[in-house]
Amino acid sequence: MRCFFHLVNHDEVVHDLEGVEVLNLERAKQQAIQAAAELRHELGIQEGDWDDWHLRVEDADGDVLFAISVATGETMPIDRGRSLS
Repeated sequence: MRCFFHLVNHDEVVHDLEGVEVLNLERAKQQAIQAAAELRHELGIQEGDWDDWHLRVEDADGDVLFAISVATGETMPIDRGRSLS
């Protein structure tokens, strides 16, 4: 299955236009947790700077599968009503 990892906060969206092919939902969650950790590490941003950001993971149909907090790497509630346009 192809998953797209959009980087989202209250004001901005960075769209993942390529996506990643994963075997299942559990592998997608592992990928998202790893991506969040890499963002924190590579950018060297101080604690608190990522509090409003999350990775919103969607399937190829645009259905939201889950969201991962960039600050903590934990699954978080998602706002299904918010468009990423």
